[in-house]
Amino acid sequence: MNRIDRLAAIITFMQSRRLITAQQIADRFEISLRTVYRDINALMESGIPIAGEAGRGYSIESGYHLPPVMFTREEAAAMITAGKMAEKFTDISLNQNYSSALEKVKAVMRFSDKEFLEKLDTQILVIYPSPQKAEFPNCYMTHIQKALSQNNVIILDYISNSKNENTKREIEPVGICFYGGKWHLLAYCRLRKDYRDFRVDRIKHLTVGTEVFRTNHPALNELITRFADNASNIRVTLRFPKFLYSKIGDHKYYYGFIDETIDEYSFTMTFLTDSLEWMEHWLLSLGKNVEIIEPKRLIDSMRARVKELYSYYE
Repeated sequence: MNRIDRLAAIITFMQSRRLITAQQIADRFEISLRTVYRDINALMESGIPIAGEAGRGYSIESGYHLPPVMFTREEAAAMITAGKMAEKFTDISLNQNYSSALEKVKAVMRFSDKEFLEKLDTQILVIYPSPQKAEFPNCYMTHIQKALSQNNVIILDYISNSKNENTKREIEPVGICFYGGKWHLLAYCRLRKDYRDFRVDRIKHLTVGTEVFRTNHPALNELITRFADNASNIRVTLRFPKFLYSKIGDHKYYYGFIDETIDEYSFTMTFLTDSLEWMEHWLLSLGKNVEIIEPKRLIDSMRARVKELYSYYE
C-alpha cells in the first residue's frame, strides 16, 4: 500500500472508532510507531481535525466526514458472501439491516461492477438446514445489540426450552454468541439472581428498557466457561482419531464447539449443547470413529438409540 492510500485508510480507520491509539494504527497497517506519528502529523497539516489525548490516543473531531467511500469489487464481493451467510445464521432484524446496507454498497458501485455482483449473487449458495416454522418472532437481535452497546436493562417474555414455561424476566445483557446452531443471549437475570443463557429464538417478546445498569459483569468468554457447568447446558467431550480432523472441519461449530486439544494420534473436542438428541444424530453418522468421554448419560442414550435401530431393522 502506497502512502497516499495508507493515509486515506487511516482516516477511515479512525472514523470507525471514537478513540484509537498509535499502536492500534501501527498493528492495523503493519508500520512502525515512528511512521504512525509522521502520518498523523501529515494528516493534521493537510487540515484533518485530529485531536490527541495524552496517554489515550487520537480522535477525529465530531462532524468531520470524508466524501462517500468507494468500495472495491473484492470488498463488495466479500459483503455478498457475508450476506449469504447472514440469510442462514441471523434473525429477521439483522438480515433486513444487512440487506439494506448491501443495497447502499451496490448503489455507489460502477455499472460494470454492479453486473459483476448481480452475476456473483446467483453463484454463491450456503447450504444449511432450513429452520422449522418459527414458534416465536425471532426478530430481536437488533434490539439486543442496542441494549448491549448502551448497558440497557432488557425486559423479555421467555419460553424455557426444558420446561416450556413462560416467564417474564428483567435481565442485564452481557453478550451474544452462536453455538449449537442457535444464537444465545448471555445475561444476568434479576429474577433468578444469577447468570443465565437465553436462546434468542425462544424469546416471545422483548423490550429494551430505559434503565441503565452499572454492574461490571464477567467477560463473555468467562461466562461461556461457567455455563458449561450449568444444568441447562451440557458439556460433551469427544475423542476422535487424527484422520477425521479435516473431515469434521467447520461442522463442529454446528454442535456447540468451544475447545479442542490435539495429540499425536487423536484429538479431543469439547462442546456445549442444550440438546443431547442433536448430538446423537451426529454421532450415529460417525459410527465407531468417536469415543464419548462425557457425559455418561450420552453413552447410555447412544446405547438405547442403537438398540432401537437394531430392533427396527431386525
